[in-house]
Amino acid sequence: MASTMRDVKNRTGLSMATISKYLNGGSVLPENKILIENAIKDLHYEVNEMARGLVKHQTKLVGVMVHDVESYFSGKLLHYIGQELRKHGYGMMSCDSCNDEKIEAENLKFLVSRKVDGIIVLPVSRRSVFLKPARRNKTPVILVDRSFQDEEFDCVGIDNRIAAFRAVDILLENNHKDIAVIASDVEYTGIERIKGYEEAMAQAGLTVREEYIKTGRHSTELGYEKMKELLAGPHRPTAVLMGNYDTGPSRKAKY
Repeated sequence: MASTMRDVKNRTGLSMATISKYLNGGSVLPENKILIENAIKDLHYEVNEMARGLVKHQTKLVGVMVHDVESYFSGKLLHYIGQELRKHGYGMMSCDSCNDEKIEAENLKFLVSRKVDGIIVLPVSRRSVFLKPARRNKTPVILVDRSFQDEEFDCVGIDNRIAAFRAVDILLENNHKDIAVIASDVEYTGIERIKGYEEAMAQAGLTVREEYIKTGRHSTELGYEKMKELLAGPHRPTAVLMGNYDTGPSRKAKY
């Protein structure tokens, strides 16, 4: 059976108030600190961080919701967020929304119920309604990569339209004119990147062939299938702007 605070009390002869004060970061007499630390070591006592967090209204946990944990981008995101949180003494509770708005809403409620100190979201939804439980609970929310159409939230990302515009401009500078794009017409990032592509082509005075714009939801399958369509068509492009990591060439692809 796991040791309890009462076991520490019995071992040290100190009051529960003194032990609790020490465990919660308070200052106690040096000799009492030694007694408590020795008892904790001997008894293998482990602090119930969840219970302490509920009392202090701080769990030292941050929830991270990603659109699809199989995505290369999501995996990298979780890796580096986890590293940064550890530097500051925080743990991470990650949730996979599986590109499903219903699952995303359930994940949000789950994290709020676990009293996380904040939530980082790479959203599936294009609207913010699923975040209502976090608002009611006053849980801070930060978006990554994607923003919403209906409401502004703090968001860490790039200007997707300008980034795509610049990418196409580089292709134009290298004498490409038959440029296609494979990107999402569902996610915010893909929609903005298609706009940047179209603006760059228009500024160059080029008419975009309808069959050069290949859309769907960002995925390896989308990139693979749409690239095959482009290469099998009567007017093969000389360059293709890919919407994100997931639409990039698959290892299994044989063009």
